[in-house]
Amino acid sequence: MMIIIASALVLIFGLVYYAFSDLIDESRFMKNMDMRLSGFVKAIAIALVCMTALTWNTFQANAPSMAETVEYVNDGVIDQTNQALDEEEEATLAQVESASSAGGGALYADGVYQGSGQGFKGTVTMEVEIESGEIIRVEAVSQRDDRKWFNRAITNLSQTIIAEQSADVDVVSGATFSSQGIIEGVANALEESLVK
Repeated sequence: MMIIIASALVLIFGLVYYAFSDLIDESRFMKNMDMRLSGFVKAIAIALVCMTALTWNTFQANAPSMAETVEYVNDGVIDQTNQALDEEEEATLAQVESASSAGGGALYADGVYQGSGQGFKGTVTMEVEIESGEIIRVEAVSQRDDRKWFNRAITNLSQTIIAEQSADVDVVSGATFSSQGIIEGVANALEESLVK
């Protein structure tokens, strides 16, 4: 809208300047034709500079800062990621709960069982050993996640899973995806070990 108003002002300013220059000195019309045209061009140039300054100031006043824009985009991405993680976590926990509560508190059959889950960089295959109906060992058979984060997750989760005798445990902060892969893999292995 501002551009339309500014353009109209430029046109009016140029026409008024051109019209009055003819009326002021009609006798010099032919001699000063070049001067009037260059004056007209100067008038339009001045008006364009003013219009540009006005629209730039309006844009600056109404436009969000780069930091605000980046924050807005980041908040949206983070919200979507958190929502996806929450949905995955709920699905994993539902799997774990069904495995843990199947058969009304069923015991695990002795043996070594494998299960897999989705980690940060791919499939995580877990091995769970059951002895006397209890989880005694939780180890990773294969994985492709970053070693630092995966080791952090497996160290904490294997101890917690053995202590809780369940895969219904919280993820390790900072290693969420690796944790989810481990938990899902253990839950799948425990599902296989349930006494039927």
